[in-house]
Amino acid sequence: MVIDMLAHSVGAVMLSRACPDGSLLADEILDVCRKEILASLTHGNSDQSEARGLDA
Repeated sequence: MVIDMLAHSVGAVMLSRACPDGSLLADEILDVCRKEILASLTHGNSDQSEARGLDA
């Protein structure tokens, strides 16, 4: 889960930086990715258990 969040964060920053200065797309990329990362944190407990091979 941590690697996923890191990859998601780095990818979002890279994509937003590739956009022209002042681009609305750059802001949208960051906003959407931020929301997805935060949503994964609230639902992350079950995903983390599965990734470690633990059955709840």
